[in-house]
Amino acid sequence: AGGSKREVTPPRPPHSVSLLSSMTAGRKERGSEAGRPAPSGRGFEDGAAADASGGSAAHLPQGPDQAQLVESNEPLTLSMSMHPLLQAKNFFASSRVSSSYLVDGDVTQLYSGDALDDTPLENRIFRDRTTCFGLRFKLLSVERVFLNGRARQNKYVVVLGYALVFFLSLMEVLKTWLLKKFKDVHCPDIEDNSTETDISCSKAESFYSYGAFAYQLTYILPSYGLFTVLGIASHVYIHKSKRVHDKAWAMLATFVLYFVFGTALYTATIITREKQWPDHFLNSAVQGLTVYLFFSGTPTFSSFFVLSILTLVVYFVAFPLSYRHVKSKFGEKSTDALELKTNFTQDAYPLLLTIFIELVGAYISEVSRRKQFLQGVIMINQQEEIIQRKAKNETIQKDLLENMLPTSIVSKLQEQNFAVQSWDQLRSLSQRHSGVCIMFAELEGFTAFSAEVSPPRVMEYLNDLFYVFDSLCEEHDVYKVETVADQYVAAVGVVTGKMLSEELSRDLSENDRQKSDVKFAMDETSNGGSARSDESLLGASTFNTVRMIDFAKAIMRGSKCVEVPSSSIPPMLRIGIHTGPCMSGIVGTKNLRFCLFGDTMNTAARMDQMGRADCIHTTEDVIDLAPGEAWEKLRRIDVKGKGLMQTYLLPYSAFEKDGENPSVSEICFENPLLLKDGRQKNLQPGPAPHLPDEALAATPSNRSKYEECATPVKDSVYKNYTKHLGLAFKKFEWEKAYLDGEARLVEIEVYIGYFLYVLVLLSNLLFGYINYVLHHSICADSSLTAVEFCQLKFGELALDQAQDMDGGDGRLSYNDIITYSLFRMTPASLGILLGLNALGPLTHWFIHRKNYVKSKYWALVNVWVIYTAKLIVIFVIMYLSLVIPEQEKNADWPWGWGPVLVTQALLLVLYSGVPMTLYCAWWCIATALYYGFSLPIILQDKALLDEGASMYLITINEYIKTSIIVFCMGVILCLGKYSKEINTRKRLLQRVQVLKQQDEIIRQKTRTETIQHEFLENIIPPSLVKKLESGREDLSVSLVRLKTMTETHLGMCILYADLVGFTTFSAQVDPFKVFTFLNQLFHTFDSLCDEHNAYKLETVGDCYVATVGLVTGERINLTSPKESDSARKIHRSVMQSTVSCDALSSAGSMRSASSVNIRNLLEFAKAMVRGSRQVMKPEVRTPAIMRVGIHSGTCLSGIVGAKNLKFTVLGEDIDIAAQMEHEGKPDAIHASEDVAFLLPKERWVKFKRIERSDREPMQTYLLEV
Repeated sequence: AGGSKREVTPPRPPHSVSLLSSMTAGRKERGSEAGRPAPSGRGFEDGAAADASGGSAAHLPQGPDQAQLVESNEPLTLSMSMHPLLQAKNFFASSRVSSSYLVDGDVTQLYSGDALDDTPLENRIFRDRTTCFGLRFKLLSVERVFLNGRARQNKYVVVLGYALVFFLSLMEVLKTWLLKKFKDVHCPDIEDNSTETDISCSKAESFYSYGAFAYQLTYILPSYGLFTVLGIASHVYIHKSKRVHDKAWAMLATFVLYFVFGTALYTATIITREKQWPDHFLNSAVQGLTVYLFFSGTPTFSSFFVLSILTLVVYFVAFPLSYRHVKSKFGEKSTDALELKTNFTQDAYPLLLTIFIELVGAYISEVSRRKQFLQGVIMINQQEEIIQRKAKNETIQKDLLENMLPTSIVSKLQEQNFAVQSWDQLRSLSQRHSGVCIMFAELEGFTAFSAEVSPPRVMEYLNDLFYVFDSLCEEHDVYKVETVADQYVAAVGVVTGKMLSEELSRDLSENDRQKSDVKFAMDETSNGGSARSDESLLGASTFNTVRMIDFAKAIMRGSKCVEVPSSSIPPMLRIGIHTGPCMSGIVGTKNLRFCLFGDTMNTAARMDQMGRADCIHTTEDVIDLAPGEAWEKLRRIDVKGKGLMQTYLLPYSAFEKDGENPSVSEICFENPLLLKDGRQKNLQPGPAPHLPDEALAATPSNRSKYEECATPVKDSVYKNYTKHLGLAFKKFEWEKAYLDGEARLVEIEVYIGYFLYVLVLLSNLLFGYINYVLHHSICADSSLTAVEFCQLKFGELALDQAQDMDGGDGRLSYNDIITYSLFRMTPASLGILLGLNALGPLTHWFIHRKNYVKSKYWALVNVWVIYTAKLIVIFVIMYLSLVIPEQEKNADWPWGWGPVLVTQALLLVLYSGVPMTLYCAWWCIATALYYGFSLPIILQDKALLDEGASMYLITINEYIKTSIIVFCMGVILCLGKYSKEINTRKRLLQRVQVLKQQDEIIRQKTRTETIQHEFLENIIPPSLVKKLESGREDLSVSLVRLKTMTETHLGMCILYADLVGFTTFSAQVDPFKVFTFLNQLFHTFDSLCDEHNAYKLETVGDCYVATVGLVTGERINLTSPKESDSARKIHRSVMQSTVSCDALSSAGSMRSASSVNIRNLLEFAKAMVRGSRQVMKPEVRTPAIMRVGIHSGTCLSGIVGAKNLKFTVLGEDIDIAAQMEHEGKPDAIHASEDVAFLLPKERWVKFKRIERSDREPMQTYLLEV
């Protein structure tokens, strides 16, 4: 006993049985395990068992009024105190399944926690799956799917990009027209250049850059139009054509068009604009690259990097070539050469700065898109894996259910969510069958055999024997109904064979039913047709009977192949068969089972009980249907409830040589534990990959679902959830979730933006130094052309400084550098900007890292405020640098305002994550600052024009060009931000919809799985359910595993209760009323199980079997076969106080455990007797009287069979308990001496002495209730 284990489960306090009292609450509170053991003993020896072995999962209201309800045929209203199957809806109202089904208010859960694409695990997976610094997936198949999905996602954005390019050409024409108009007004072409204005125009003419208006209309505008038409046409063709399966070709087409058109445009600009081409090149390059960045729909960084390299190569290679041409044409000291040199140097800085900022942004955006794609693929695979696993579990559990109940019953229960809410539903689960052949097979001498052989060996032998029987069921199309210990029950014509079935009618009496023209539903497994006549009934009966006789002969032969453990009296099989009508339905409330009952069951059981070993015993009805066998006529016998009957025998010797004995090793049949190869392939989904390598590389159909990872929801769906042109969700919770999620996703990007801003400030100083060197080299030249150019372009102050430094010490000061920088940063202004730029990251970190700032979208507001403050500071600095009298203005001062504004706008759109509304507000503020500070200066300088100042003409020329550029860049960036935000919002909506759909599937499957799991645990103990399901991991559990699911239980107490006079009662009352009466009675007993910590093992007809110490109560379990052999000896020694229990490794002694268990079961028995008196029999109007027997001892439990799995218990003490009930007294409790010994305070009365199976006498006791 050293290897034993003792599990103590405290009893549950009494309470009203309602709302899952029998399935969930009781099991969870007291840790019990629901199950369905089958008692050993003669299950159908008593006539009552054969007359009505049925019940239902439905429960009626308790009390005497039940009989009146049954008699009246009125619709029954079920009470709230009912079986969990009747309250499945209540279960889901009170018990949550594992689901996170999303509703609108729960969308904020999506972005709780860390950023979705910034976890260490995802970063590691991303690094493992990508190359080239995360810019390409290692597998070409994955790369193709990503590109294809990306192309589908951006098909409309690309069209918008082509339209924007044409819009830019129109703005270029507008700019040329405005500049020409201004020149025509202030500098008309006249021959007499006598006025000061004409002299000023003549001086400024070399700096004018407006181009030829006719050239714009003739060549530039048509070229842009042709590019737009070709781009849109090729793009639409690729996406609409069914012959182009990979839409990623649209990306290649877009890139080629931009590359070719950009090269042609750069070349044309350089050739046609000799000295001003750097300005035009800068405008075209910055605008074109920005459009490509936001509206190309291509892999942003790689293609953008190529175009950027092309731009820089053309720019820096073209300058020496064009400079050489200008020098040769106009001379090295000419104004044209100096202006080309100046323009090239000044335009190189904003070009390099813009390309650098956009390149970094393109890289971050590309990596983010690929991470999101990979995350979406992982999410889909994980969701599919969950669904597959749940579908697998659901299939496993459904197969196990179908292994215990007919498929038709399981399907009907599944349609009703495994809930029976009315008697009509109960009737739908119950049917009358005609022409059914039923067989009972039993081992003669099994009691004596099991007394000599150890319980584990007995269980192993029964498994081997029933395994043979189960396998032959498949071959002969026979349905296994039940096993009760060594008894095997099968039928043909109920689930298999030719079935003539009718639904139960509530409105017709029994006589009316017999006279009515019943419409039978015929389901044939062999032949087709319908059966409405006596000929059909005869044909079905004959077919089913012949099929059953063949099966009986097969199992008789098969039993000879099973190795029998050594014993003095080996068991031998005897079989009884009868054909006739019967009724089927689900029996019981706890541990329910599909059962048959009626006179045919009774007669078949009698044939078995009164038969002979190695013979098939049958009735005259069977002989009439199958006369071709070698039947031996017997003399008439007296059958209980039937009178004298003529019966026949078919001995084994008569058919021994008809066929070969089957080999156990060759037997294979379909069941949920041992599946055929074909079925196994259908059920086993295989491991779902966490990453899409294999799936993406398989077929286009598999790849299409992953392309959805890069494709947001449709526009029509998006419009239903958004407002204000798609810039806000209709529901405030969604809007907060989006902003909060966006803030988390761009957390790192914001830090990068602040860092790049510092680089911009430092590069501005570098540009100031380079510009200073350029100015000094030009202004230091004493030639007349250089002096005039310096005065006109840079002003008198620049000329004087250059002249002074040539004669001075040549030292360069900070003030000299900021004078020639893009905007003048004094030490104070630089400190303010750096302070704001440092405050931004600190507040950003604070918002994201402090838990009491719950809404992280405040980080977006913080970024917007910081960038707006820096913009205001810069404009104030630039304005003050122009209005301070000591500072001289350059003629081209408006040129510098454009790059400053565009640079800030690029940083904000690429590195902030601010929503479109705030970004547009920022542009409104920037535009107001631009015109608010620049127009007063322009109006103030207009007075200089009357004095002949040519600098004003140059300023207006630059101001018009800068204003057009700012407007164009504002349109591009705002539309780009709009497109980016719409895409981001669609991604949020897509993720919500995917999760809702996937989660709904999981919720439904989990719901079904939960119902089936609870339903399955209502049939066999949960511990065995887990073992069966875990053993199905590869869907190939062998019979050896079933044999290991055995345990020996010590100190358990078992009860048998039988309904007195049930045979006579069932013969007088309509079968369905008997059916409902048994449900009411069993429901009363089931509700008492929870109150008294008892566990229902079985119902065999009207016999109710329960125990304490097997699943509930104080459990002492042994798993070793050697320990099991001596378990009964240990128990007897303890009961006789001859051996100490110190050897048991348990918390208390076996005697105390047995005492607790017996006390609980005895209280349960008392409650049963009292409760049965409250249930009235219908029609006869008498109370139900029970005969109860209890005993304490040991037993072996386990699963028997492979089809219609049965949790059963075996052992001598089980037989003794059944004997206590059989020889007991009505309305009293009959107990063994072991029970009376452990509970001496009860009012026991000596009753009789009976003989055990081992021939030892035993005193029994009676307890009146």
